[in-house]
Amino acid sequence: MSKPRRDIIIDRVDDAVSDLLYYKRKEDKDLPRGSIENAIADREISIDEIVDAFRIALIKGIESAD
Repeated sequence: MSKPRRDIIIDRVDDAVSDLLYYKRKEDKDLPRGSIENAIADREISIDEIVDAFRIALIKGIESAD
């Protein structure tokens, strides 16, 4: 039995978070691994601000696909 599409989408969100925090940071000189976590700990940015930015980007992406 295949997974429901909803579950597959949630899995892709998990993948995107892993990329944002780990995999895409490996070779990033401007924002290396741990930088996002440090920025949150140093209160330069909040998790809510990151979530809001993701939400806005997702909405823009969906609207531009129409």
